[in-house]
Amino acid sequence: MWRGRAEMAREPAIQAGTNHGGTATLEPALASPVRGSASRQYRALAVAVAGTDAMVVLSSFLGAFALAHGAVSPVETVFSTAAVPVYLAAFGVAHLYDFRTLWPAEELKRILMVTAALVGLAAVGAFWTMAAVPRSWPLLSAAFVIVGILVTRRIWHYVLFRGRLRGRFLSRALLVGPASQTGALVRWMRSPEEGFLPVGIVRTDGPGGAVEDIPVVSDIDSVAEGIRRSRAEALFVPSNAVPSASMPGLLRTARLEGVALWVVPNLQDILVSRIAARAFGSVVALGVRPVRLAGWQAFLKRGIDMVGASVLLAVLAPVAVLVGVAVRLDSPGPVLFRQLRGTRGGRPFTMYKFRTMSADADVLLARQGIDPTSPFFKLDRDPRLTRVGRLLRRTSLDEIPQLFNVLKGDMSLVGPRPLPMDQVRHNEAALETRHEVRAGLTGWWQIRGRSRVDPDDALRMDAFYIENWSPALDLYILAKTVGTVIRGTGAR
Repeated sequence: MWRGRAEMAREPAIQAGTNHGGTATLEPALASPVRGSASRQYRALAVAVAGTDAMVVLSSFLGAFALAHGAVSPVETVFSTAAVPVYLAAFGVAHLYDFRTLWPAEELKRILMVTAALVGLAAVGAFWTMAAVPRSWPLLSAAFVIVGILVTRRIWHYVLFRGRLRGRFLSRALLVGPASQTGALVRWMRSPEEGFLPVGIVRTDGPGGAVEDIPVVSDIDSVAEGIRRSRAEALFVPSNAVPSASMPGLLRTARLEGVALWVVPNLQDILVSRIAARAFGSVVALGVRPVRLAGWQAFLKRGIDMVGASVLLAVLAPVAVLVGVAVRLDSPGPVLFRQLRGTRGGRPFTMYKFRTMSADADVLLARQGIDPTSPFFKLDRDPRLTRVGRLLRRTSLDEIPQLFNVLKGDMSLVGPRPLPMDQVRHNEAALETRHEVRAGLTGWWQIRGRSRVDPDDALRMDAFYIENWSPALDLYILAKTVGTVIRGTGAR
């Protein structure tokens, strides 16, 4: 269910002036040419995903019955089979087959909600009909369905990602507006992972040439001709690029030509799931739901931290013992590294890690005249690391002791990574937003490239997380962290 490297929120976010953030030919060069209609390709993908969803639901229900009481009766087989179209219909209503607009964290939330609702409904129905359903069946079937759906959809998202790199699943788009605004859209769409291919410009600022090598195909009065000539499947219109008097005509043209019309608001780094549209008379307004980690939301996040950290400590305890022994045998010095770091409100706390550096690490740094007080200070080839330390950094096993920091309340499972207090003191203004929440064991920029992310991007990504926090986003980051650590992406 998760895409590869290009999802920085891409739903997730609407960037400033975008839906988010050569030769003047009609079709810019790609790794391979665009193949066929994106609409047909997305429909075929939806059918294929529905097929695997059906197999997962059926096998999950039957498997749960088999584990619950050792066999599957004919009645249970019929019940499991009948559940399949109900699941597919519910997934359809929840737009879980709309892969043009569905982004991973929202997909995860909807899968969890639909599965919980349907399994709960089945359990209640069995109770009222006095059916002999084992007590363990609802939990087993829900767990099997969720895991199966997430695994198979992860595979399908990889297929979608690779297909876009090869020129498939790219909706041909016309961009309407002046060069100053359509240029930003073109630069965003140039990444095939976004799912759109800019094929033409409809300029609204008078005659002019190509924008970012994308040709002008029509003016605002002949959009229909431009759509047919470029075989466009979507129109993108910045919200302030077209006079309000021209919008009804654009809407009618899009409807008659059968293309989607996307109005691009001037919002930056906002998750689409936070946005609600409402009509006030003849005016349509976009509302941004406030996000604040307080009250029941803070209570929920803290509960997830306590349960998650406790479970992880229990599971990783044998690994922690082995790591501690390896650190002790590899080089002289303590097993644990303790350092003052900053968390919510800039408050200092003692953070724990398995030691990955030699005992004279600070002396080595001073000898080279390196200033470690800049935010997110890292060395590409750090001479202070021990042999075991390099392995621990690459696998993130050195972070295991921070689970105790989570239990103590100094940290959260997800949040901005804690910085040393000398970096905090030297950069208080720049780091102010980061300190609105507890520091985290993992975070948004850790799944975006870890140490490869430059300081400015890291600060921006931390601000994005804080601005758009939700339980679903936390679960998504935790799930992505597992894959990031296994692959060793961006580790130093």
